[in-house]
Amino acid sequence: MLTVFEGTVVLIAALLLTTMIVWMWNAGAQVTQEIEESMERSVVQQGGIALALLSFSLVVREGIELSLFSMALVIQEGIQSYIGIALGLSLAVILGIGIYKGSLRISLGALFKWTSIFLILFAAGMVAYGIHELQEAGLLLVGPIEVWNINPPLLPDGSYPLLHDKGVIGGLAKALFGYNGNPSALEVVAYIAYLATAFTYLWVKQKGISSTPEKKESKELVVPQST
Repeated sequence: MLTVFEGTVVLIAALLLTTMIVWMWNAGAQVTQEIEESMERSVVQQGGIALALLSFSLVVREGIELSLFSMALVIQEGIQSYIGIALGLSLAVILGIGIYKGSLRISLGALFKWTSIFLILFAAGMVAYGIHELQEAGLLLVGPIEVWNINPPLLPDGSYPLLHDKGVIGGLAKALFGYNGNPSALEVVAYIAYLATAFTYLWVKQKGISSTPEKKESKELVVPQST
């Protein structure tokens, strides 16, 4: 019963993440322009405090989503997920400080693009893992349960090698991108189908955006250092 719950939670999180990716690509250009203009007004009119409040309002919704996705990650990998979450949050803090101090220049358009690509890989892994958990519970038993097994054998002391999907490197790849050393046929098909569908959709959207003249070019996000 627990595996059914875990698989269902991960698949729901993957669905929500997919809707967020689609929203980012449908509204990304407009949101980028609005963020840039709002930040410019905040910096010019009220300085750093207004910029901080604006940033806070922009990430509240993302914090809720982070909680859900973190729960899905913890279900998959436990303690390794906490390490990854801590590293990711630390990197976000460093980037935020760098942007505020004016030492980093980031194009919001490029940020949306590359973030979407990473999220697609992440969501595809969640779909595959959700199916894996449901199959562990005796559901969705379609096709071979194991199409290959590239997991290296256990070490003499009984521990997992680094590249094993329960090892340090393999476990991290599993938590981030759904890596599985011995996947079922349905996992492989679902993973490939998700990637193919998502990247085709984004390619079509990008092609449409490229053919449409932009009203305003995306500017680099540069916040002047306060004196």
